[in-house]
Amino acid sequence: MDLYFHVSFAVYAVVLVGTALLSRVGEFQTWQMQRLAKRVELGIPADLDALIRRRVAARVLGSSVGGVVGLGVGVVLYESFATRPPVVIAFLVLITAVTGSSLGTVWASFRDETAATDRPRIARAEAVGVGDYVIVLARIFAWAILVLAAVAIALSARSGAGLAGVLLVALGAVCLVLFEIFSRRIVARGHPVASTDELVWNDALTASALMDLLVAPVQALALGGYWAVIGAGGGPVDLGPADVVVMIALLLGSILFSIVFRNTRTWYLEQLWPGSRRRTPAEEALRIAGSSPS
Repeated sequence: MDLYFHVSFAVYAVVLVGTALLSRVGEFQTWQMQRLAKRVELGIPADLDALIRRRVAARVLGSSVGGVVGLGVGVVLYESFATRPPVVIAFLVLITAVTGSSLGTVWASFRDETAATDRPRIARAEAVGVGDYVIVLARIFAWAILVLAAVAIALSARSGAGLAGVLLVALGAVCLVLFEIFSRRIVARGHPVASTDELVWNDALTASALMDLLVAPVQALALGGYWAVIGAGGGPVDLGPADVVVMIALLLGSILFSIVFRNTRTWYLEQLWPGSRRRTPAEEALRIAGSSPS
């Protein structure tokens, strides 16, 4: 079993390193840009291609490097358990790697800079907040899952997986607090922009980064609470009524969070750019040529 997980960790590390290297390759950057454009429901203006490409590449690199660091920390934790249920600790390693990737994205977001230009800068007339990029309901569900995971830890008196569950919940709690801190700083930092298109894409990149940052804590909390209730596995588990209630609540909370998360990827458009849509290729060509669509 240990050999299987060691091989899995090695493969994951190779994927992360390979992604970091590919982030400097033009074709890979184009593919990442197209994926992001589809997810945020925006077209890529030709005059912003270089800017968006650079920022997307920086985030892919930051996410990959952060994932490698997180994976390394997770492997150290894995090897530190003298007696351990391998499957549980393997989850801890993977969640640590995901957390590292999220923090790497944050690091890249803080390093984002817009292209130097002599054109006039534009700005919004009104201030924006985290709630304009990530729907408040998703954050409420995340904090509810934290409360449920804490209850699961408090109810659990089991050994073996208990420590792994505590570590996962602690990791998720720390990351959720970091999300609230970093998300506010990322939004408040802002970006000077020279066009409406650039401002829209800046909002899209901000929303994408914040949503990615929120996923890792929820995963850690849900899995940590689950392992605290179930225990190490490998045999019958004596669950009390409170354990069953907490497990069901964690499952429902995770499902609801996933539904909200997957269906609000363009929340920023609804809040900041109501009525906007993706330009057709013909409209984009006319715009770049200096003409106006009929």
